[in-house]
Amino acid sequence: MKFVFGLVLGIGAGLAVAYVLNNRDEEEGALGSLQVSVKGAIDSAKAAIAQREKELWTEFHERVPAPDQTTIA
Repeated sequence: MKFVFGLVLGIGAGLAVAYVLNNRDEEEGALGSLQVSVKGAIDSAKAAIAQREKELWTEFHERVPAPDQTTIA
């Protein structure tokens, strides 16, 4: 049973690689569209991180009072 599963998995992986390599010649092949999708996901994640960081800093400054500058020497 393990052999059959491994065989099917190997055939599937081989077909996927062949498909990606076959479409490299096209302007927007599978590899190019995957690259665009990953870049878009990374850009979205970076924007979400920056927004969340801004929200957390705002919340922090609301909860923690600023130090009194006159007592620091």
